[in-house]
Amino acid sequence: MSDPRSEFAAAFARLRGRVPDLTDEALARRACRVALPSGRRVAVDARRLGEWVSGRSVPREFDAVLAVVLASGGARDVGRLRELWRAAREKRAQVAQPEVVRRVAVGQVPGAAAASRGRPEVVEAASAVGRVVLTGAGGVGKSQVAAAVFRRACVEVAVWVSASSRRSVIAGYARGWRALGNPAASDEEAADLFLAWLRTTSTSWLVVLDDLDDPAVLSGLWPEGCGRTLVTTRRRDAVLLRPDVKVVPVGVFTREEAAGYLVERLSVDPRHDVSDLEALAEALGGHPLALAQAAAFLIDTGLTVPAYLDRLADRRRPVAELFPPSSPADEHDGTVTEVVARAVEAARVLSPGAPAMLELVSLLGSDGIPEEVLLHGHDLPALRALHRVHLVTHRDGFVQVHPLVQRVVRELLKVPPAVVVPVAASA
Repeated sequence: MSDPRSEFAAAFARLRGRVPDLTDEALARRACRVALPSGRRVAVDARRLGEWVSGRSVPREFDAVLAVVLASGGARDVGRLRELWRAAREKRAQVAQPEVVRRVAVGQVPGAAAASRGRPEVVEAASAVGRVVLTGAGGVGKSQVAAAVFRRACVEVAVWVSASSRRSVIAGYARGWRALGNPAASDEEAADLFLAWLRTTSTSWLVVLDDLDDPAVLSGLWPEGCGRTLVTTRRRDAVLLRPDVKVVPVGVFTREEAAGYLVERLSVDPRHDVSDLEALAEALGGHPLALAQAAAFLIDTGLTVPAYLDRLADRRRPVAELFPPSSPADEHDGTVTEVVARAVEAARVLSPGAPAMLELVSLLGSDGIPEEVLLHGHDLPALRALHRVHLVTHRDGFVQVHPLVQRVVRELLKVPPAVVVPVAASA
C-alpha cells in the first residue's frame, strides 16, 4: 500500500507543475492574495511549498493547499487533494508541536509618512523570503519600506524589534514570546525561548530588526528557521553582506519622486508653484529626510519656496536653521544634522582617521572623486569606514557623497570656509 504522505506529495507536485514559470516565492505571494470561498485569505510560506512537493511535511491546514490550488488554476483537483491531505494527516508519524493559529503582531511599527511615495519596487524586493538587509544612508526611508513590508506580510506571527542596542533586541524578542501566550521569568529567558521557537516552528513568521547601528548587536541573536528576517541599517559591513542574505539598497528619491512628494505634501498651501517645488527637490538632491523637514518648515513658518531657496543658497546659514528640530519630519525622530552626526561618530569608532578623510571629502566635488585624490597621505581603512556607514559610496575607484552631507560635515567638523574644489572624474 502506498504511503499517504507520498501520494499527497505526488499530487501536490503535479499541481505545482501547472505553473512552472513561477518561483515558489511568487506562487506563495499569489496564494496569499487569493480569497477562499469563505472570503478569508491565508498565509502560505514559500519554503513550505518545496517541503510539500518533496513529502518532507504535510500542511497543517487544508486552506493553505486550497489557496495554492486556486492560485495555480487547478480547481478541479481540490476533491482528490483534500482526500489525500486528510489521509496524510491521519497517518502522520510525528507529534506536532502546538502552533499559533491566530495572527500575532508585536512592536511599535512606524506609521506611514505623509505623502509617502510607496516605493513599490523596493518594497517588493524587501519582501523576499529568508534573510533580507535594507541598507542605505540615514534618513532615506529604510524604516518606512520595512513598515510597508511588515503591514503587507502574509504571516501568522510578525514581530517588529528595535535593533539600536542588544538590550532592545532582547526586549523585543521577549515581547514576541509573551505575545504567543508563553510565560518567562526574565527577558533573557524569554528571548532564548523565542529564538528556539523560531528555529523549530512550522508557523509562518516575520521578524523586522529596525535601525541596526552595530552589527555586533546581533551576535548570537539572529533569527533562524523557515521564516523571514528583515534588517534595516545604514551599515554595509562584511558580516551583513553574506551569500545567504539578500541585500536591498535604499537610496534617495528620484527627481520625479522628490518633486511628487513636495507637490503632494505641500498641497495644503496653494501658494506654492510646481516649478518652485521642482527646484527645491533638485536643490535638496532628493534626500527624503531633508525634503520632509523642508516641507514641515515651510508649512510651520509660512515661508515661500523662493525665500527658502535663498536661505539654502546662503552657505553661511547653519543647517540647523534650515532643518530645525522644531519642524520634524513625519515618522522620524531625528534631524538632518543629527542623522549625519551619528554616522560621523560611527565612522570615527571604526577608524580614527575617518574624520580627517571626511573633512577632505567635504571640500571636493560631490560626484565621482577619484580615490587616488583622497588616498594620497591618508589610509584606505578611513575611506572604507566612511563607506561602511554610508557617508560616502566608494566603488570602482571613485567616491560619491551627497552634497547635503558635505555641508553638514563642514559644520560638524568646523571646517574653515573654503571654495568647494571640483574634481573631474577623469582626473
